[in-house]
Formats: sequence, C-alpha cells, structure tokens
Amino acid sequence: MGENGFGVRLMAKMGWKEGMGLGVAGEGIKTALKVKKKEDKLGLGAVKKSEWGDNWWERAFEDAVKKNAEEQKDDLVSSGSSSSGSEDDNTLSEKLLVACGGRRCRAFGKNKLMRVAKQESQLVVLENQQKSELKKDVISKKRLKKQKKKSSKKKAGKTVAKEATKV
Repeated sequence: MGENGFGVRLMAKMGWKEGMGLGVAGEGIKTALKVKKKEDKLGLGAVKKSEWGDNWWERAFEDAVKKNAEEQKDDLVSSGSSSSGSEDDNTLSEKLLVACGGRRCRAFGKNKLMRVAKQESQLVVLENQQKSELKKDVISKKRLKKQKKKSSKKKAGKTVAKEATKV
C-alpha cells in the first residue's frame, strides 16, 4: 500500500504513527494484515470434508451381486450341465437384449427376463379376468332389462284386464 494509502492516511488522522501498535495504549499489532484470495467456495473457518464418506450402497450392491453369483454357481453345479448351460445363457442373453430394446444388462440378466415374462403372464391373466367380469356385467344388465320389460308387460296386461272388468 505504501505511506500514502487510504488506510495509512485515515489512521494518521486518528493519531497513529508508523511503527506504533494499534489500540488505545498501542499494544496491538504493528504490521498490516496480509490479504489472501480465497479460492474455494467454503465459508470462513470451514474445513472441506471428503465428498462421500461411507458408501454403504456400493457395499450392499456388491454383496447382492456376490450372493447372486454364488447361487447361480450352486445351481449350475447341482444341475451338472456346464457346456449346454453356456449355450442357454447365450440365447437368453440374446432374448434379453431384444426384450430390453437393445439396452445391455449384467450377466445376471436371465433372471430379469424370467421376471419380465412372469409379470407379462400375470398381466394377461388380470386382463382376461377383467374382460370376463365386464362380459358378466353386460349379460346381467341385459337380463335385468328383459325382466323389467316382462314385468312391465304383465302389469300393463293386468291393468287392461282390470279396466275391462270395470266396464
């Protein structure tokens, strides 16, 4: 800043002289504070923490994958088929690729294919049930209309007969 800086002139007006300390008795700091540019976006006194502490979801996912892989190994060992299993896996992978619209999955995708097929079959069953219920409702409404027509004709016939007997 130098001897002619704004702060030096202001302090000189208040009685400060170069080499004196700040404060009433002159016991404060004698050198100017150094300005330091703050580059990070943290507040004053804040300490940057690690971005992600405990990645529990990664461990959970890895555990699930390992467990699934072990189950599949056990299934292959118990079935006793190794060479034909790889061919089945290839065809299932191709089917899965088509079913997913070209998006890739992990090696355990055949389970997804089975889940999708099961959900689709459940959906078809549910749709069929709803259709049959609608048909039953339509049929029962038609029967009610026929019964109402018959009962109204009977009532009309009875009123005509009563009027004929009165005359």
